[in-house]
Amino acid sequence: MAKFIHDDMLDLLLAGIANAGDTLFLCSADPGSNYTLASATYKLADQAMTEGAGNGDYTIGNDPTSGRILTVVTQTGVVVDTTGTITYAAICDAVALKVLAVTTIISQAVTAAATVSVAGFKITANDPT
Repeated sequence: MAKFIHDDMLDLLLAGIANAGDTLFLCSADPGSNYTLASATYKLADQAMTEGAGNGDYTIGNDPTSGRILTVVTQTGVVVDTTGTITYAAICDAVALKVLAVTTIISQAVTAAATVSVAGFKITANDPT
């Protein structure tokens, strides 16, 4: 039996993240689904995000090999709150106090009061297998 999910349905998932993802927390460890871990315990820096795909910080597009992709653009000039090593990025809804997505990013040692740039990254909604 074949498996199929229309791209529009995968886009709904990714748009949900983009439409509610108002804050990017840069973390020293994996916060999982715990908002307090993302926003306080492991947070080294945070960046306000422009919500909505195509509004500046997020775009949704095709991945010809695996489905659909939510791209988060490079974030520059992010002020560091706490010295440590950034290893994870958590896209969060600060209004609803929810972690929407977490991913690993290129590890960077950072110092409090300095600024950091975070390379853009992608979240994939895979086609069914």
